[in-house]
Amino acid sequence: MSMIPFLLDEQAHQLGFQRWLGIDYNISSHVITSGRTGSGKTVCAKLLLARTVLLAPPELQPVEITVIDPKADDDFQFLVGMDNFYRGEQAPQGLSGFHETFRRRQSGENTSRNLKICFIDEHISLVSLIEDKREREMAQRRLLLLAMLSRSFKCSIQLATQQPKPSPILHNPKAIRFQGEYRNRLWRFCIMLSICSQRG
Repeated sequence: MSMIPFLLDEQAHQLGFQRWLGIDYNISSHVITSGRTGSGKTVCAKLLLARTVLLAPPELQPVEITVIDPKADDDFQFLVGMDNFYRGEQAPQGLSGFHETFRRRQSGENTSRNLKICFIDEHISLVSLIEDKREREMAQRRLLLLAMLSRSFKCSIQLATQQPKPSPILHNPKAIRFQGEYRNRLWRFCIMLSICSQRG
């Protein structure tokens, strides 16, 4: 199974049949989960991460996840003390480490191709933690390079954010939003939790 199912299509469910929404990391490896506070972004992201670990095909195993939580709130408190978990002030270090993993694969130093996921909860908060202007620009550049170049090296960037609007990282103004999806040249697969957002 190359497609990993993780959400049921609400409209199909209302019509009485099951249709799963899923992701095929060999085709579209990057994910943005977007919605207002309380709309379910974090729950959705955790579900995708867990189902990826459990259901990824053998060629992508073992799945390795780096979680970056710049807000340091309670959502990922259960990961405190685990390797590859970076919260608060440590968040920029997590991005640098994941970028180095990608760089080693790109240069041929590391020839492994198991799936590596970097999940960032609110990437804008991550960038805001960096006071030095040059270091902040470097972090933005690293994230942009990961988004553009890392798919073929089996590295996935997954973001949870309130607004996937144009920014130094998500900067394509021609992005199109339709039927719950936000697509542009960097982010081919994206989940919009817009139903909850629009009710707010």
